[in-house]
Amino acid sequence: MVLPLLIIAVLLVTRSRWVPGVLVVLALAGGTWWAQATVTPAAAPDGTVSARPGDDSREINMVNTVFLNIVDGHHDTAADLGELGLPASFAQYAGNGWWHAHPVTLDPQYAQYRDRLSRRNVVAWFASHPVRTLGILNRAARDLLEARPAYLASFDESAGLPAAAQEYRVPVWSGLTGLVAPLGLIALLPVWLFVAWRAWRHRRAALGVVLALLLTTALGQFMLAALGDGIENVKHQVVALFCTLVAVVLSCCPRPSAEAAAVASGTPR
Repeated sequence: MVLPLLIIAVLLVTRSRWVPGVLVVLALAGGTWWAQATVTPAAAPDGTVSARPGDDSREINMVNTVFLNIVDGHHDTAADLGELGLPASFAQYAGNGWWHAHPVTLDPQYAQYRDRLSRRNVVAWFASHPVRTLGILNRAARDLLEARPAYLASFDESAGLPAAAQEYRVPVWSGLTGLVAPLGLIALLPVWLFVAWRAWRHRRAALGVVLALLLTTALGQFMLAALGDGIENVKHQVVALFCTLVAVVLSCCPRPSAEAAAVASGTPR
């Protein structure tokens, strides 16, 4: 998701020096392709492994989205299953994702209804349930701002520290976002609007391009993690939170003077 935005930003910033820009784009695209093509697919609970790279992630994400975001056990389960074209017997898997002890993937009927767990089907459900979708986004916004939940540790077992121990030398930003995390979208939307305003003000400068890149990356990652996975949103929102905070810092920078802009661009005055 980030790569196309980054390519556009690089080409815009380096438009007067296109050769370095093209080289950076090729390096980014090649590195991304290599990483995606060589990653080891995750095994399903039944032990099967996807043949094509990425297929496992798509299937995992859709199972988690359906049974953690939509069929979550807190709403009308029967109606949600019916709209998704899934059998009523799948109600027993409400609130159980891919990695849970009782996943839908072990059901004998799973192969028959596997194609119903598709992105198109899920997007159609979100579009027809705006209130529920807004609630999911608000929960994801709280996850994004929480940043450092107690169940995510900073060290592995070999460190010899207690379980769930966290690094706390510099918790400044995560401490601040954690304070406003309960507000969800109420706290997050004004921040993004401020960054958007500053990006528009600097739209003819490199700063505007960078702010637009950070903002669109944060928004894109937020939407994908919130609506496209359904689990571990705190972890998956790290990219969105990082881009948001960097954008806030850059947005507070004063507008460069004409002399400084000329020096930076190499234009004689």
